[in-house]
Amino acid sequence: MGQLPIRSLGKMDYETFINDFIQKQHTVKGEKRYYSQSRLHNVYMVLRIVVRYAYEEDIILKNYMENIKEPFGNAPITDKYKALKDDEIAEIIIAVNDNLALKALILILRDTGIRPGEALALTFENVDLDNCKVRIEQALSYDIKFDIETKKELSQVPIIKELKNERGKVSLVARRTLNITQEASQAARDWKSAIESNKKLMAKRTANHTENMLFTGQDGTLKMEEYHAKQFSGALKRKGLSEKGYIFYRFRHTFCTNLVQMGIDITTIAKLMGDATLDMILEVYNNINKEDIDQASNKYIERLGNLSDNKEMNKQKVD
Repeated sequence: MGQLPIRSLGKMDYETFINDFIQKQHTVKGEKRYYSQSRLHNVYMVLRIVVRYAYEEDIILKNYMENIKEPFGNAPITDKYKALKDDEIAEIIIAVNDNLALKALILILRDTGIRPGEALALTFENVDLDNCKVRIEQALSYDIKFDIETKKELSQVPIIKELKNERGKVSLVARRTLNITQEASQAARDWKSAIESNKKLMAKRTANHTENMLFTGQDGTLKMEEYHAKQFSGALKRKGLSEKGYIFYRFRHTFCTNLVQMGIDITTIAKLMGDATLDMILEVYNNINKEDIDQASNKYIERLGNLSDNKEMNKQKVD
């Protein structure tokens, strides 16, 4: 909002700001793009929070954001919950086959639908290789280092923290034990053997107290999700798959979509995914592809047709 004091701003100022933001563009790989709806949502929510706080603290006389609706942006709508097809998953696994760490990570994501941060926080104690199970108990996050004088962010430091949807030591639905395939278990076993046979890597892990972590960088330190995503992107690029939109979270959406299509009830799906709400599952329901919707509609019409045929047959018998 520039240098204007919040006391001088009215409803029109906020409406102008958010509507102007819709028209703004940024550059991605040399291409001008409108900001995504999620970015627009974040800006809108920050405004709401700040203005509400100012109102509650009697800094301003009215909550001017209260009746301003979140607008739709100009960015094209993408199906962020689009599930991966079986052949797409197969080509991804082939692409990462030479990278033991990535292969183990991808197969665990495929089998469990856990968040990337939960997968990257797994320890070898969390993975039962013999019984093909993983225990989700913590997540990778980050701490921020600031320069106090300039008030600027210096860096983000990866840390292990409690799970999303955990409050203190009280577990809601966050901690859970999930099954994995023999394939994923073997991939984790192969990666563990590769670590243990690499004396330099083991020394670096020991120095950084990460010897029990399933995933670290080659320097033995914890790495942000972006580091592993870059490794993944590089593996895809070498196989000509870099433009297909394959990201870690697609496996979570695929896991959810497959469970929905299998007829698993949504509360069970939420527990499997460690979600305290049904929001994501309901989004997946809304994003089931048109072919599935058409098939479901045809089945229902066919059922109604059968009922009508049976009714007509019964009528003829009575006549």
